Amino acid sequence: MGFGAVGLVMLSIVLLFYLRMISERSAKRRHSSKIGAILAQADIFESAANDQAALKAIEEGLKAHPDQPELLKRRQTLQKRLEETDQESN
Repeated sequence: MGFGAVGLVMLSIVLLFYLRMISERSAKRRHSSKIGAILAQADIFESAANDQAALKAIEEGLKAHPDQPELLKRRQTLQKRLEETDQESN
């Protein structure tokens, strides 16, 4: 095998790894944009003082992304706020 053939094989290998890396990054971006959309929806409900609907949106997001720390933190914050509101009303 000549140097040209070895170079072509090496170039092909590098290209395959590059395409794989791009694919993984694209998947991560799609994932983070979905999380961002869920959080934005919760923000809209919170701005309208509808914490129940915001919590429901976060819960739906957690069904698809159960280990997502931002969603878990937001759920905890909303649950705490709803508990405080319930205690104040009693």
